[in-house]
Amino acid sequence: MRALFGLLYLWGGLHKSSHTNAEDFWATDGSSIEILRNTISGFIFLIRCLRLDCSCDPTGCLEEICDNVTGKCLCKPGYAGPSCDRCAPGYFGYPVCQECNCHESGSRNNICDASGRCQCLPNYSGLKCDQCSPGSYNFPECNFCNCEPVGSIGVSCSNEGECVCRPNFDTQKCDVCKEGFYNYPYCEECNCNPAGVLPTFLGCGSATSGRLCECKERVTGRICNECKPLYWNLKISNPLGCEDCNCYSGGTVSGIAVCARSDGQCQCKPNVGSRECSQCIDGTYQLDDNDLFGCKGRCFLETLVS
Repeated sequence: MRALFGLLYLWGGLHKSSHTNAEDFWATDGSSIEILRNTISGFIFLIRCLRLDCSCDPTGCLEEICDNVTGKCLCKPGYAGPSCDRCAPGYFGYPVCQECNCHESGSRNNICDASGRCQCLPNYSGLKCDQCSPGSYNFPECNFCNCEPVGSIGVSCSNEGECVCRPNFDTQKCDVCKEGFYNYPYCEECNCNPAGVLPTFLGCGSATSGRLCECKERVTGRICNECKPLYWNLKISNPLGCEDCNCYSGGTVSGIAVCARSDGQCQCKPNVGSRECSQCIDGTYQLDDNDLFGCKGRCFLETLVS
């Protein structure tokens, strides 16, 4: 429509000038300048209306569409671009551009992506950066929870900074053993074996750092419940805790003096018996330290040979 008006305007100017004598262009009374001005105005108006500058997007333009002098599109608030065909910084959702509304405390700036998601600072999260990220609390400060990894379940905490502790741990950061548990960071229950601890043991809280219980001389294990190698038969009445295996080295395999902790049985050679491996089994005789079988062959074979 603008182009049509421009053509009519130009035609009118030229038509007017066509009824003017050629001498009128050189007239000194100013009429020639007026004719020239009308003709040039028509050209300018025509060119302006045919330019792409006026192909503005009606969604993002004001009612005036474009500037009558420059031809620049006049964008509504929240719209931008040469044709007003996109959202301005701080807005999203073209063709219905909305404000990003990024939270000033949690966002880097007020610019968001096409979905409206803002650029959050490290401790913040959410579409508008209006909440603390996991591991932080107390919006808008969003301080680090600093939950102790060993004692806590996850990194998150309440809005008061209380971490979620594992069963045996306590305090706000879960960095202390709960009452009745000992030896942080293990936080073990005090279930020492009475038969294996020293008579002077006063409880788990009195144990040397890193230890839970204090064991007797021949006793081992976290809770003093096992005999050391070469010993067996843990008893509360034994001041040393366990008895010596007393394996007879000549009757054991490779001279090993270790016995089973449950029953004290030593590892005997094939023809050797008893707990200590000190006797020949039935049908054999003459235990010899240097014999791989421990005792000589069967008695009845010896009888047959003789």
